[in-house]
Amino acid sequence: MRKLSFWTLDEGQQIRAINEAADELDRLQSHNSFMQQQVDALRRQVDSQRSEIGQLKAAMQAVCDLLVDLDLVEEEALGYRIDAAIAEAAAEAASAASPAAASPSPFGPPAPAPSLVANEAICSRCRREVPARDITFTDRGPVCESCLPAQAFESGE
Repeated sequence: MRKLSFWTLDEGQQIRAINEAADELDRLQSHNSFMQQQVDALRRQVDSQRSEIGQLKAAMQAVCDLLVDLDLVEEEALGYRIDAAIAEAAAEAASAASPAAASPSPFGPPAPAPSLVANEAICSRCRREVPARDITFTDRGPVCESCLPAQAFESGE
């Protein structure tokens, strides 16, 4: 886009220059809107992934608790095995990553891992913390024993 010089252009050239500037502004606004939609879509995807990671952590915690509660494996041995698997996965990811991918994440440092054995869990229905042994995993998430009959009634079972 050329700069306007009101002293050297005649009226027709000024109108044409103003129209060109307006067209360019429309293109930029359209591009900005498109980019904002893409950013919003990426934010929704990150939120969805964050939620899914939370669910996976809860499921993994429940499996670990079950293994320890049933005395199938010792808690300390399970912790060592999980730490080793995480370290191995991190080493594989680091060796496969390119130098550009090694830059720090724009979303900040990763959250600390939860403790291996949780004594309490949160019911997805009443949002109370209850002992982990009183939780039942349903298609709607972890539900405590007091909410389980109500949920079964609501779903018609």
